[in-house]
Amino acid sequence: ASAIVQVILDHGKLRPPDILIHLGVYEPKTVTLYTQTIYKLVSTSYLKPSTVLSHVSPRDKRIQYEAEEKAKIVGFPTAKEIREAKEVVDARLRREEEEAEQIGLKRKAKEATGNRLSKRKMVDEEENVVELFVKAAKERYNADAALVLQAALKLTESTQKSVSEVRSDYLGMLSAADNPTPAGRAGSFISFSSSKVQVEFEIIVRRLRRRVIESVTRERHGAEGVRILRLLLNTGKMDEKQVSKVAMMAAKDARPLLAALAADSLISTQEVPKSADRNPTRTFYLWYVDLNKAYSVILGNLYKTLYNLRMRRRAEMEASDVKAVLEKRERSDLIEDIMVPVSSTAATERSARVYVDYNDASPPPHPGDGWTRFVCISDTHSRLFPVPDGDVLLHSGDLSSWGYPSQVELTLKWLQELGHPAKIIIAGNHDLCLDANLGEGDQVLSLQDPSLEAIRRKLKSEEVRDANIHYLQHESLVVTTLEGKNWSIYGSPIEHSAGNIKIEILAQAKGKDASNDSLSKFVEAYASQTRVGALTKESHTGKLVGEWEALVKGLESKPETVDIGSAVSSFMAVKDAEEMKNVQAAAALTSTLLKYHVAPRLEAILDKESKITHDMLAAQIEARLGSGEGSNAKGPDMRVWNKGKGLDEIDWQLVEFCYPPIIISRSSKSGYDLRYTVESSDDNIAHKGVLLTAFGLRYKSYCANVGRTFIVDPNPDQEKQYNILLNLQSELLHFIKNGVSARDVYQHALSFIKSKDAELEKHFVKNVGFGMGIEFRDSAYVLSAKNGRNLKTNMIFNLGLGFSDLVDNTGKKYSLHLVDTIRVGADKSLLLTEGTRSTKDTLFFLTPESEEEKTQKERKPLTTSRTNGSPQKKTAGTKVLRNQTRRAVQDEVHTSAAARLAEHQRELHERLQTEGIQRYVEGGGGSGGKEGKGWKRFQSYKGEAALPNEVDRMRIFIDRKSQTVVLPIHGSAVPFHINTIKNASKSDEGDFTILRINFQTPGQLAGKKEDTPFEDPDATFIRSISYRSPDGHRFDNICKQITDLKKEANKREQQKKEMADVVEQGNLVEVRGHRPVKMVEAFVRPALDGKRLPGEVEIHQNGVRYQSPLGSQKIDILFSNIKHLFFQPCDHELLVIVHLHLKSPIMIGKKKAFDVQFVREASDVQFDETGNRKRKHRYGDEDEIEMEQQERKRRAMLNKEIRIFAEKIAEATSASNGDPLDLDIPFRELSFEGVPFRTSARLQPTTECLVHLTDPPFLVVTLADIEIASLERVQYGLKQFDLVLVFKDFTKPPLHINSIQSSQMDDVKNWLDSVDIPMSEGPVNLNWGPIMKHINENPYEFFQGGGWTFLGGANGAESDRSDNSDSESEFEADDDDVAETESSDDESDFNDSASGSDSDSEAGDDDESEGEDWDELERKAAKSDAKRAEAAKKARDSDDSDDDRRRKSKSKANSKPNGKSTKR
Repeated sequence: ASAIVQVILDHGKLRPPDILIHLGVYEPKTVTLYTQTIYKLVSTSYLKPSTVLSHVSPRDKRIQYEAEEKAKIVGFPTAKEIREAKEVVDARLRREEEEAEQIGLKRKAKEATGNRLSKRKMVDEEENVVELFVKAAKERYNADAALVLQAALKLTESTQKSVSEVRSDYLGMLSAADNPTPAGRAGSFISFSSSKVQVEFEIIVRRLRRRVIESVTRERHGAEGVRILRLLLNTGKMDEKQVSKVAMMAAKDARPLLAALAADSLISTQEVPKSADRNPTRTFYLWYVDLNKAYSVILGNLYKTLYNLRMRRRAEMEASDVKAVLEKRERSDLIEDIMVPVSSTAATERSARVYVDYNDASPPPHPGDGWTRFVCISDTHSRLFPVPDGDVLLHSGDLSSWGYPSQVELTLKWLQELGHPAKIIIAGNHDLCLDANLGEGDQVLSLQDPSLEAIRRKLKSEEVRDANIHYLQHESLVVTTLEGKNWSIYGSPIEHSAGNIKIEILAQAKGKDASNDSLSKFVEAYASQTRVGALTKESHTGKLVGEWEALVKGLESKPETVDIGSAVSSFMAVKDAEEMKNVQAAAALTSTLLKYHVAPRLEAILDKESKITHDMLAAQIEARLGSGEGSNAKGPDMRVWNKGKGLDEIDWQLVEFCYPPIIISRSSKSGYDLRYTVESSDDNIAHKGVLLTAFGLRYKSYCANVGRTFIVDPNPDQEKQYNILLNLQSELLHFIKNGVSARDVYQHALSFIKSKDAELEKHFVKNVGFGMGIEFRDSAYVLSAKNGRNLKTNMIFNLGLGFSDLVDNTGKKYSLHLVDTIRVGADKSLLLTEGTRSTKDTLFFLTPESEEEKTQKERKPLTTSRTNGSPQKKTAGTKVLRNQTRRAVQDEVHTSAAARLAEHQRELHERLQTEGIQRYVEGGGGSGGKEGKGWKRFQSYKGEAALPNEVDRMRIFIDRKSQTVVLPIHGSAVPFHINTIKNASKSDEGDFTILRINFQTPGQLAGKKEDTPFEDPDATFIRSISYRSPDGHRFDNICKQITDLKKEANKREQQKKEMADVVEQGNLVEVRGHRPVKMVEAFVRPALDGKRLPGEVEIHQNGVRYQSPLGSQKIDILFSNIKHLFFQPCDHELLVIVHLHLKSPIMIGKKKAFDVQFVREASDVQFDETGNRKRKHRYGDEDEIEMEQQERKRRAMLNKEIRIFAEKIAEATSASNGDPLDLDIPFRELSFEGVPFRTSARLQPTTECLVHLTDPPFLVVTLADIEIASLERVQYGLKQFDLVLVFKDFTKPPLHINSIQSSQMDDVKNWLDSVDIPMSEGPVNLNWGPIMKHINENPYEFFQGGGWTFLGGANGAESDRSDNSDSESEFEADDDDVAETESSDDESDFNDSASGSDSDSEAGDDDESEGEDWDELERKAAKSDAKRAEAAKKARDSDDSDDDRRRKSKSKANSKPNGKSTKR
């Protein structure tokens, strides 16, 4: 076999006869033997058979086969079809390879019998295996073990597998026989069949190559890069949008990552043009992985690395050859020799030279005159060393090795022999004999006091000083050198006394750092002691603790362990200034969370009876500090924290909860438990009874805690018990002070309880608090009856008072507690946590309605004006009572309603004035709404070097890149940023052209920019610069460029201002595990780009997503950004609407949007094109009636479906944010027509807003943001009036709603009054721009001067109307004239509809018309009055009699000063 392989290696491919010829084999037996050997070599894969096809290059065959497969594809091939074609080609190549191998195997020798074993041989093989096991056990262990193993094998002989079965199992595992999928085959190591086992080197190498490219990608581009690489390897070619979508990455993250991968040649791009011109805008760019290219680049980088390593190794090897040269290069004397010729002042420029490494035999020479050489030594430990000469010798401690006086004297003798003019020494930690404060217990040298005093006196003796040796101990010395220089030297020894304990910290290696011997050193120090202090009550776990315990177990002797917990508690209990600052910050955070979130949230839950679990509320409280991780992380809820005081400089990363917030109510499974280890249960909060809350916050590891009791509908006993807790807390605050013991505090509290109610003593808590600090509960300072420790000033305690196991009237148990954080003072204690403690904040009373209240409720509709201004009718049974004339009833109702409205408005105006003064009393003035405005510095260039080259020509140059105009002024190029230029103008004067450039200066601007800030408005400004030139064409061009540049700058500023409030929302967290709730067939407004198609709206974990049917377009709205949620049914509209009003705008397309709508169309109803829908109805079209009924049902179902979806959005938002979001529905019956924008719109009030949702532009005004409403153009004779809404944020411009019909004035006023909005009336429109500017300049002065009283009251116009009401009677027509002047339109319509149909619905209409109510009669009467007045007006216009003239003159006499008539 070896000879055959050698021949083939020498000659290449050979046929079997040629092999025999080269070997010289001719005898038949030998030929047969060699032929059989060739067969065995082929069958065992040592040789590979070659066919005619195998002579073609595999690459050429692949290209040929791929071309054949692609030719079968019809049309433009897709990525999937190309991938399938490649798979077919791979299968074809594998098949040909296997067939070629089979052909080679057929050429075997006749005598070949194969490798089959007879059954006997197989049995012998099995027996040999058993013997092999027994033999191995005997060699490894002993003969007894071999006997045991042999017996065990014999007993289990029936269940044993044969060697062939075991071999087959392992081969099946290696060949992935249990996973026949493509992924399984790609992970196999061998191919296994009944006749052959072959190692799949190609598959293994392919997998290794892929692992290499993935590891390179992960190292350079992280896990996201590997994700994209695997995606492209598995799917083929994809465009950028598909990659970002499938890889679940944002487009902004995927784009740069793809570019980085392409830059490293890990992925490539393919251009697929849509058109023949290959326009880039009409071209697809597909990403894919070119493995050959990627492998070649990685291999090239590897070769470069190997080359660099080899060159570096060569350089390091060569460095030893030139080491002598390098050392000489670093010698200072050579450096000086080189430096001196270059500059004679080289030596004087250097202030110091430091020699750390030098030759003791030949130290560096003295630098010469003007230099002072300090020689610094230390830690000589009584040993003698050669010391270089110098001017001053400094010995920095450790004169001796063990502190013996004899050792110190030896060192002094050595120092006396040195020739330095001044020698300064100090003591070190080894020089114990020099420490005068060394205690007797620490005398490790067993020395007598006289010997110690002798050496200390010697160091200060004349003998030592005469030898120029100076010992310094916390003192300084002035040394004068031979050159006459004075040096001040301070020296201080390291003290080894009881006052300063030496602390050595052994740092353990972390993470990937190399391991150190800190643990072994610590164990060595531990074992060398007899007593060791430890916190024995603390339990620790972890890898380090395990290693420590293992090392300690191996010690022969262990020191005694002493608990130092109480000692540590004692010295840490008293807080210093910095610790106190941290505790106060923690207390302020805790109080803020209690006052502005926990208490209001609980009150809202109890008021609305919201269904929420205890643990859910606890999680919402905990989320105020932020929630989520990574890209989904949310920061602290600044809506809560901004309300607190002194929290501006809080580092929010250092704030955390001491324990999960605790919420307990009557329905809690755990019952009322006052321990801080209890957890909030998962059942709903009870809305009645006692409700306990407790939570604590930690800032910079220092704790503060608070606990409160809320009682809904308390009984007298509960009120009394809670008041006792309040009084007890006040009592203990005065009792707890410096020097009082913890035992006395508890006994004093218990005595107080006994004096108030002896029955409560057995229910009182076992302790009234504990010390706090870095540790939440310091067990050494528990305020109980058994603790005798004294309290000290500046200790922090958690004062927790409470009663447990109390029983109410119904037999149910409850508990009460009142917990606060206090600071111990010299004469009393101070509360650090505050708020929500009094009974008015914690006790909620539910009183049943009294008979008087019920009566008032029943009477209230009789004294309230209806929304349309008509009076409430009086009824008895079903009959209308008319005990007064229409005019009398109308006057009475109008007078009473107007009086109530005026009274209520007067109260609102008074409250508005009071709140305004309180709001601005601290600041005293406003900023004019310019808090965000400030002087801006515009920098064109960072220096003269950055100026463009064109300025050298000293001509005006426009630098568009830097947005700068460079002007030549007195031979210098002066740049002016475009924002400093107001405008440029050009004029012609004779043969010259004048260019004038005007600059921004104070005092010249007008309008909106007149308050533009300047750095120093009192400075001298250049208003303009003029240039003259005969080249008019150039000045035309310059003027145009400056104007265009200014327009671009203004446009940029405007766009920046518009986009300033746009927020970038966080990532939407999709629902996992189940399908999200959807609203299908929905359109979005504002619409997305492209064709308008209906999409789907999905509710996810933290937001809503609108998914376009195109797939690539979507809109995500997070719950945290939703301010209002509206639902508008399709009862009177063609659309059913779910409207989301956002807190901050988002970008939809290229525009920002505050409002997003999801709508469904409900316009399937069929209309009569003639506009007369009653015509078919009159003629009894039954199909039309049925269609209308079906349409009404369909609309009702649609309303119900979309409303349920909107309610689910509200529920999800409330659960996510922690704050309730109510679904708001517009009240159409209160709506009115107005013009808030350029077109008329129907404005509909809701519970919290005034909205217009039907058509864009949408309008959403939050009623709580309105300061006052001003009704303008309220005059008699005008058919319309205007409404101006002024916002509480005076920096916002008022909202003008124009052209509201005067007939709806009463409705508008009643609505504004019902929502507690102050209003005023005026006859003319006001100029609100200057008004708001004046208010913003100093709001406090505005309210001090009367505030909004200058607008007048709500009834300013009503008084005028009532004063001139008599003139109205002049135009009243007689009753006989009513029938003549009434229009016949309404009557004819009524008659037609009443007489033209026999249907059931018409019969019902007839029944209703017989009993007309008071409202219908009033409307008809009002219409008749209007028609009579119109007829009378026509009669006056056509009549020139004296009587008519008298009426006109009378009308003028009764008119207002501005000429407007006051007739009604």
